Amino acid sequence: MEQFMKLKIIVKHPADAYEIRELTRLFITEEDFLVLTEEEANKSEEKADINILVHFQHTENETKLKLEKNGTTLKNMTTSFGLSSNPILQRKNEKNQLKRMMFQLLQSWYPRHLPWGILTGVRPVKIAHEMLRKEPDCHQAIENIQQDTLMSSEKAKLITDIAQLQKNYLDTLEPDAISLYINIPLCPTKCTYCSFASQALKSEDDPIIESYLRGLMIELETVLSGLKARNKKIRSLYIGGGTPSVMSAKQLNYFFLQLNSLWNLSQIDEITFEGGRPDTLTPEKLRLLAEYPIHRISVNPQTLHDRTLQKINRRHTVQDFFNVCNEAIKVGLDNINVDIIMGLPGETPDDFIQTLHQLQSLNLESLTVHSLAMKRTAGLKKQQYRFEWDDHQARSMMQQVYQFAELQKLEAYYLYRQKQILANMENVGFAKPDRACVYNILMMEEMQTVLGIGAGAVSKLVFPDQNRVQRVPGIKDILVYLNRMPEHENKWEHVLSQL
Repeated sequence: MEQFMKLKIIVKHPADAYEIRELTRLFITEEDFLVLTEEEANKSEEKADINILVHFQHTENETKLKLEKNGTTLKNMTTSFGLSSNPILQRKNEKNQLKRMMFQLLQSWYPRHLPWGILTGVRPVKIAHEMLRKEPDCHQAIENIQQDTLMSSEKAKLITDIAQLQKNYLDTLEPDAISLYINIPLCPTKCTYCSFASQALKSEDDPIIESYLRGLMIELETVLSGLKARNKKIRSLYIGGGTPSVMSAKQLNYFFLQLNSLWNLSQIDEITFEGGRPDTLTPEKLRLLAEYPIHRISVNPQTLHDRTLQKINRRHTVQDFFNVCNEAIKVGLDNINVDIIMGLPGETPDDFIQTLHQLQSLNLESLTVHSLAMKRTAGLKKQQYRFEWDDHQARSMMQQVYQFAELQKLEAYYLYRQKQILANMENVGFAKPDRACVYNILMMEEMQTVLGIGAGAVSKLVFPDQNRVQRVPGIKDILVYLNRMPEHENKWEHVLSQL
């Protein structure tokens, strides 16, 4: 018996194939559909019950788009729009028109409540920034965003509010300033949900830490001396990973002494240190951090249930988390961010609410809430884990998050989304007024060049005049990174010459 796929969609452009594939995935599972370019379809022997063919036709003044189902034009699936003389804008318009039409078709066949509309990208707040530049009136901007993306009024208002809040930080950008990310891709263990290119240590005194720090300092010296030679300023510095606090107190002191000798840390407007795991942040390390101009630390339990911590391969307890927070405040590190994840394995919505309630006593300066995502290289994905919450439960919990934040006087200041995320929701960072993390805003909205140093770190060179962002990836594997140290100098000479 022949095996038929439910749905096959044929498009002309490879870029459209990617976008429509991501969009269709919101409605049905990957096993139930196939998206091909016309060239691929001509070579493919795959058959389907329903074949959708995308037709674009260009005349002198307009573009026509229609969808055919098994050779017949679909009713109400035709549209015409103006032809732009700018090929980039024309392609963008064609893509968005196609996504809106496909969204409406799929929604009629496979109904699902999708507040983010046609969006499948990571940075929805960029849409609000772009719209507000064209339409300063917020109410009109929100209406325009809804019309363009089919997102709900609630989400359109959310990203517009965030864009307006971010403007207070972005208006002070200096043309000669950049931000810096230093990556420490080492962890005590690998969390089951994590897909970052981090390496689990064999022991607390694993020699890879010392080796990595020596290599990292060579790269840092190259970059920081190059920035000084070009009279650049560092606006924000984020030390992340991985888990930077896997360094011993002695190694941590060496790291900051060397870093401070290469660049006066007191001249950086904002420094964030991502502690991450509470079991790696000893009182000695916290006291050491307090000796340097660290403006913000992140302590990320992800959940406040011990049974879940064990399930996701973490070695600390809930009490460890509270002990670290209290000790940090005692030594003067009072701007603490906490990360939690919604929808972790084995947790119910009530469990998640309990985590929120336990955080109340900390009167947090900053909170970041992630929706669980099935990342391709994560352990959960390899175990073929399926989300345990349905869409209604997940959306209801996200509403609880926004209500909790409002009660705690926390404002949403940055937001991003991921592929294959729980209920197609979002990750959102909250902070007290004037406590937002500048680095997070600059990095997520791609408003300023961010240089990434260390194994796996990615640099993003921002060219505002050209409306262009250039991505420069780093070598992910630590041993390969260390063995190819001479190549870093050539890489940075090329990167820094563009600043």
